[in-house]
Amino acid sequence: MADTGAGEKLKVFISYSRRDSAAFVDELVLGLEDRGFAPFIDRHDIKPGELWEPRLGGLIEQSDTVVFVVSPEAVKSERCDWEINKTLTLSKRLLPVIYKPVPDAEIPPKLSELQFIRFDTAPGVMRPLRELADALRVDLKWIREHTRIGELATRWDGRGRTESLLLRGDEIDAAKAWMAARNPAAPEITDSQRAFVSASDEAEAKRLGKERAQLKATAQLQRRVAWLLAGVMVLVLAMIGYATWQSYDLARREINVFTARAREALSNEEFDRAMRYALQAYPAQGRLPWITPFSTELEGKLAGGALSTRLHRLLGAHSLAVTSAAFSGDGKRVVTASLDKTARIWDAESGKEIAVLKGHYGDRVLSAAFSGDGKRVVTASLDKTARIWDVTWAMLIRDDALRERVCAEKLIGAAQEFSDGEMEDPILRGIDKNDPVARNPCLRRGPLSLDYWTWLPGQLWRSTRRLAGVN
Repeated sequence: MADTGAGEKLKVFISYSRRDSAAFVDELVLGLEDRGFAPFIDRHDIKPGELWEPRLGGLIEQSDTVVFVVSPEAVKSERCDWEINKTLTLSKRLLPVIYKPVPDAEIPPKLSELQFIRFDTAPGVMRPLRELADALRVDLKWIREHTRIGELATRWDGRGRTESLLLRGDEIDAAKAWMAARNPAAPEITDSQRAFVSASDEAEAKRLGKERAQLKATAQLQRRVAWLLAGVMVLVLAMIGYATWQSYDLARREINVFTARAREALSNEEFDRAMRYALQAYPAQGRLPWITPFSTELEGKLAGGALSTRLHRLLGAHSLAVTSAAFSGDGKRVVTASLDKTARIWDAESGKEIAVLKGHYGDRVLSAAFSGDGKRVVTASLDKTARIWDVTWAMLIRDDALRERVCAEKLIGAAQEFSDGEMEDPILRGIDKNDPVARNPCLRRGPLSLDYWTWLPGQLWRSTRRLAGVN
């Protein structure tokens, strides 16, 4: 079986007269189908008052080629004549075949100009059928595109020439190439097809122009936004820089003030007070160096206070008054008795509490003392008893850093904090009395120390208010 080529089958409309050619046309349809074509015919009789022209016009319009069967009845049929004129109006390819001989004078002039394929004089139908198939295959792809663009143009024109039905992009280039590739013997390109392709080209140029304008406007907007963001970033960096400088300057002035007060306290031999002043301004470990000033003089005052203080240790865990205190025989431990009904054993070097002796629940402990070998402790109480205790000792591991040494060895327990009286000092008036971290400088340590992250935002807020002119 022959094939028309890749893609959809070529659509062939057969125009004929049913009065003398019906049987021949049926055979013709079978022969064309056998050779890979898609023939179709109108088998309806025209009834009185029927609008047959739209129906037949639609069949001709959707076909790629029209085959006209010449017969005596066909050349006399008004409908067949209308079909010929419609085919030529739509610029469809028209192939006439002669089924029965007709005098030349009776053949329509529009057909006499064309090459006929004769079935009437051939000894059989195979040879003329092959000739017809070969004629149908000429410019097959071009003819198909002719039909497709013609249908698109008709739909576009019938719907008010709306822009949404036009060709776009590569389809326009393909349509232009199709128009340029027309064979002189091929059907003419209709005015409707030319108008459709031209309108598609104009609409595409307009659309691309709008898109380029939009892209240009978008690029300009992006550049403006980029400059605006850059300006905002510069402003933010400037504010951060100013706030950082303000924080640095404030910290530097605070260090100078606390250094002066520590120096004054050292000159008055108030060594504990000097150390607390120095620790209050001493930068916490982990603070950023470029926003935290450092003073060697302040560190010297802290070290000097720690070395000069006469207070070795403060043993301050009892909740009530201490009634007695005694060293062990080797001087390494201290035992204390208190009105809180306990006795406590301490490491004399570090001040670390080693043990709590609880047993006099009835009344206060008045005195406590070590045995000669230091292995036992005896306590006396108002509960009318004396008790002897075995002692287990613990070791203490300490950090060697200056700050930790001072806090661990020199300022023990409640003595680390500024007293209520000291808080009335003008230099400490900005410290929150209820903030244990601010009140106790030994708690201010580590890269994420509480005082740092509560102090810095406050400085940034105050700097921003000053920049805005808000008091």
